[in-house]
Amino acid sequence: MEISVSKLKEFGSIYRVLYVEDDEVIRTQTVNFLARFFNHIDVAEDGLAGLEKYKAAQYDIVITDINMPHMNGIEMIEKIKEINEAQIILVTSAYNDAENLLKLINLHIMRFVLKPFDFKKFLVVLYKIVEELDVTTKVKKIEDDLKESSKMAQSIVDIVDIGLVILEKGVLQMANRAFLEMYGFNDFATLTLEMPEIGALCQNFSKGICVESNADLIKELQTRPSEEHRIRTIRDGMKYEYQIKLSALNLEKESFILSFTDISDLQKYLTRDVHTQLPHHQAVLGEIDFLATTNSDLYAYFISLEHYQSVLKWYGKTTAIQTERELADKLKPLVCELSKGAFLGYFGTNQFLVLTVNNYDERIEEAIKQINFEHNKKIKESHAVGEKSFRLQTIVKKVKIDLNQPRDSIEVLIVNSFEELII
Repeated sequence: MEISVSKLKEFGSIYRVLYVEDDEVIRTQTVNFLARFFNHIDVAEDGLAGLEKYKAAQYDIVITDINMPHMNGIEMIEKIKEINEAQIILVTSAYNDAENLLKLINLHIMRFVLKPFDFKKFLVVLYKIVEELDVTTKVKKIEDDLKESSKMAQSIVDIVDIGLVILEKGVLQMANRAFLEMYGFNDFATLTLEMPEIGALCQNFSKGICVESNADLIKELQTRPSEEHRIRTIRDGMKYEYQIKLSALNLEKESFILSFTDISDLQKYLTRDVHTQLPHHQAVLGEIDFLATTNSDLYAYFISLEHYQSVLKWYGKTTAIQTERELADKLKPLVCELSKGAFLGYFGTNQFLVLTVNNYDERIEEAIKQINFEHNKKIKESHAVGEKSFRLQTIVKKVKIDLNQPRDSIEVLIVNSFEELII
C-alpha cells in the first residue's frame, strides 16, 4: 500500500491519540515513533489510568495493549465503548490469543498490531486509520449536502475514495466514481442498466452478506450484527472484501446511503499465521467456502514434516518453529511456479496443505518430497555434541474433497487426513 507520510503528518496535527502500555521500554519507543506523526499524544501505564484520561478528554484514536495490571485492555475497551461506541481503537499484543481475539471482535475491534512491532506495518495500519477518520468526516459532510442538493452531492462524493451508493425504496439513485470503479462500470447509467440490483454483485461466504436484491441487502444490514456487514466480490480473479455502513437519509422515503470500505488487506493480515505468514486455519476453511461456490471437487495435498516431534523434543520449540518457517518459505515459490491459482495454507502445528481445483499434478507431489532443509545441517552439527540426530523430510498425502459435503464434514476430513499422515 502506498503511504503519504506528509499526509499522515497533516492528519496527525489534527487528531488526538491516547496510548496505553504498561511496559516502559515499549511505551517510550512507541511514543517516540508516534511523535513523528502526531502532535498530541497522551500516555497511560495501565487500563485504569487510560480510562481516567479517556473520561477527561476526547481522543480520535486509542492505542492499547491487552495484558496490563489494574485493568486490562479488554476491560478498558468495554468501558470506552459504553461511552463512545464508535471510538476507533487499535490493539497491540505480543502474541495471537484466540480467546482474546474473539472478545475483541465481539467488541467490533478490527485493528491489531503484533509485538515486537514491525514499524512499517504499524505505519500502514495508522495510515488506514487516519484515512478512515478523514473519510468519516467527508461522509458526514456528504450526507448533509445530499439533503440539500443531490446534484451538488454527486460532484462531492466522486472525490471520496470509498464506494457510496444511494438507494430509495430499493432503487439505485446515485453511485459515486469509487463504487463504479469497484465493479468496472464506466458510468451510473451502465450500472443501472446492467446491474440495478447491486446485491447480485456479492459472492457467498460465511459470516457475510450474499443477497439478490437491493431490498434484501437493506434488510440484512438492518437486522444482522454490524461485524457481519461485509460482502465479498471477485474482480480480475482476485477476492475483495468490503465493510458496509448503512445510514438513513429519509426513513419515510426509505432512502439510504451505503458506504463500502475495502478491508481486503486487513482481512489478509488478521488471517495469517504469525510464524509462517501463511493463511491460517480459519482462512483455509474460508477459501474452501469460496471455492465451493463455483466448484464441486477440490484436490488437496496434505503436507507435514517427518520427525517434527523429534525436533521439538530434542531441540526445543524455537527450532521447531524455525523448521516450519523454512518449509513455508520453500513451499511458497514452489507451489506458485507449479500450479497457477493454487492455495497454500497452514492448518495448524506441522500441518500445511495445497488446494487446487485442477486434477492432481504429480509434479507438485514430487517437488514437495524433494525439498531439502538447511536445518538438517544444523541437526547433524548438533549431533556431534551429543544431541539426537535425524533427517527432516516432507511427507505428502493426496485427497479429493467433495465440496457438496457439509463444511463440518470437510473439516473432519482435513483433520483425519493430517492425523493419518503423521502416524
